[in-house]
Amino acid sequence: MATGPDPATRPPSDGGERRRLERAPGDRYAAAAESGAAASPAATSAGGGSRWIIAAVIVADAGAVAFFVLGLLDLGFGLVAVAAFVGWATAVALVYKGRDAAIRASQTRMATAAFLGGWSVVAGTLLDWLYGLTQGGVMGYVPYVAERYWLVAPAALVVGALVAAYRAR
Repeated sequence: MATGPDPATRPPSDGGERRRLERAPGDRYAAAAESGAAASPAATSAGGGSRWIIAAVIVADAGAVAFFVLGLLDLGFGLVAVAAFVGWATAVALVYKGRDAAIRASQTRMATAAFLGGWSVVAGTLLDWLYGLTQGGVMGYVPYVAERYWLVAPAALVVGALVAAYRAR
């Protein structure tokens, strides 16, 4: 029995059976996922994930300065809205390139964003306390914050951290 050329190398005809692939098209994606899984889970993508963490820290520090300046205006519970915005902006900076660009693990990303969102409030009140000391104040940090901000500081801390964590999820 004479056999013709191999069906895989034979050019397609106008009708009949077409040339078949050696493997399924999805196999190349499975191979890429396996090679990506072999890398460390803490590894970042090619975009340089630490860049986005640094950007989030800079946004949180700028938010701390904004919290301090607006705290001098004695906005009261309006500072809670400022803390929420700073937490949101911090989380956006953290996940700007993509959720997995800076920190791959969701819980770690949320915890980092919450820390930075809360840090902006703590740093803002710390700046206000230091400014008060330069003006002749003598109170410690915790009594000063309790007297100056009352429930605003704890509420702003919680709201800033929660909004940042929620946005970074």
